[in-house]
Amino acid sequence: MKTITLEDGQQVKISDESYKAIADSIQSKRWKPEEDETFWYVVDDGDVGHSYWADNKTDKYRYKTGNCYRTEKEVKTALARINALADVREYILDNDLQVDNVDWSDRWQNKCSISYNHNTDEFCREFHWRYQKLNELPFLKSTEATNQVIQAKRKELLVIFNVK
Repeated sequence: MKTITLEDGQQVKISDESYKAIADSIQSKRWKPEEDETFWYVVDDGDVGHSYWADNKTDKYRYKTGNCYRTEKEVKTALARINALADVREYILDNDLQVDNVDWSDRWQNKCSISYNHNTDEFCREFHWRYQKLNELPFLKSTEATNQVIQAKRKELLVIFNVK
């Protein structure tokens, strides 16, 4: 028997089997193939491939790095996002729009990023001075640089932010 606490603070005893069923149902939504089950992944050359789960070193690495998909559609959606990120990153670097040597101790150094406001359906700029966040694209050096990327790479940004 296990004791669980409900949202209202009430404690309830349940069987081990019920506890396991509840625990299994709230596990991560991340899908992992079963032995010999087909899964899809992005191949090194930027194409997609599929294989059968063998729980070997390669399969485990693909799973660990998020390169393991249930369907061809899922992997193609992921690949479109990967390619969009690469295109935007390349545009930023080719046009020298990135912040070189980001210095988080320098409050006055411009560090801009792009976000998407789902209420207004618009891309926005975010300014970062002291609070570092995980950013999939290089930080941009100005409002003008940010606007330039938004204008030039709108289609790719919509893919990155999964906006229909």
